[in-house]
Amino acid sequence: SLKCVHDHCVPLRERQAPLEHLLDQCWGYEFVLKPMAGLDMYVTRKFKLIGHLKPGVSPDPDDAKHPGVWVWRPLVTPDLEKQAKAKSGDEKGGDGVTLASLGDIITTTSRPPSGAILLGSVGCAEPVSFTKVAYHAADKITIWRPKAKEEGESVSLGDIAESGTIPPRLMAVHLVPRWAVSDSSIAGRLYAPSKNDKNKLSLWSNRS
Repeated sequence: SLKCVHDHCVPLRERQAPLEHLLDQCWGYEFVLKPMAGLDMYVTRKFKLIGHLKPGVSPDPDDAKHPGVWVWRPLVTPDLEKQAKAKSGDEKGGDGVTLASLGDIITTTSRPPSGAILLGSVGCAEPVSFTKVAYHAADKITIWRPKAKEEGESVSLGDIAESGTIPPRLMAVHLVPRWAVSDSSIAGRLYAPSKNDKNKLSLWSNRS
């Protein structure tokens, strides 16, 4: 999932610290397979391209070689929605069933991901709001972080990107129960700003 870090939001000691130090910290969460089996999971193969974040113009020749990253939104297809409602109809009468992703996905090529997990609403929670993490002015894309109602009970597995400055709909993502995940350290940076880029926006993946 997409994980955004804005340089101005990262303490100076962490910006200057070696990667080995950052690897020991909790930067997100990953599935714990057995507990996650208790949630209503589906796999989608359909994605919407939210945008292409291109590196800023820089005199550094190495920056010019970086193609940037592509941000994708996993989509709920009619077939998956029908499956979820049919399953819920057997158990709860089919009312109030929603499917949502766990966050947006970034790729380092223009090809979409091969698949992504969607979760049903049973056992999960919608965010109460979104916190603005960063704005990529060159491509007019804002990165948002879902916020849980009760800190520690539900957690977000990734950030959401939107064109413009309007926050996503709350139903765009599901938060998962804390018991279904474990702490995950940082894996690596997938996108870094050019030396002249004022956004100072970095995109990272979690170790899994």
